[in-house]
Amino acid sequence: MKKKLLSVVLTAVMAASVLTGCGSTDNGTASTAAATGTAQSEAAATSAASTDGKVYNIGICQLIQHDALDAATKGFEDAFVDAQANVISLCLELLKNSEKSADVIYVYILQNDDEEYIDAFFEKDGKLFTTNDWCSDAQIKEFFHCGIEDIESIVELCDTYDAKCPHEFKLVYNVNSKSFDSNYNYENATDVYDKDVIELVEEWFNECEKKISH
Repeated sequence: MKKKLLSVVLTAVMAASVLTGCGSTDNGTASTAAATGTAQSEAAATSAASTDGKVYNIGICQLIQHDALDAATKGFEDAFVDAQANVISLCLELLKNSEKSADVIYVYILQNDDEEYIDAFFEKDGKLFTTNDWCSDAQIKEFFHCGIEDIESIVELCDTYDAKCPHEFKLVYNVNSKSFDSNYNYENATDVYDKDVIELVEEWFNECEKKISH
């Protein structure tokens, strides 16, 4: 119940951040930053093309304007935001249970046919801390268990709306400003980069650490 209440609040904060204004990069990723809610249905139906000519469909491809289709598209957008808000609220709950506070929360998610994985690390006073730094084994185990359930809910949601689900999520939530940023990779990252999931998480951790140290 506590997690649900947190996610309701976070959903309102994150609503303008997901799917709208998505753009792809050369490696097949799509990133979103805080944006206004204008032209949401158009953005959800737009394909983002990378410089190598590949096209990545983001969200639902709606070819015609119709009230019922508009409602379905909006329904997917809202549900997709809510699903990610659940993940952020899970991290906030983990922090509370660990009697810790963070300035920024970083969440890494990987899902494909072979595995589902979630991890998080936290920024506090210009330094990064992992769950191993701050949380007990029991707390980490519970976080991972609940996180996998959230991942499965996201995959099920995308299947329900016949929307392509990202294989890799990088979510960043600023606790102080309540801003949310996300980066989605629609390619199988472990195959594309020939790295296992632990290496991918460590790589992102090091990138973030370098960024905040400058």
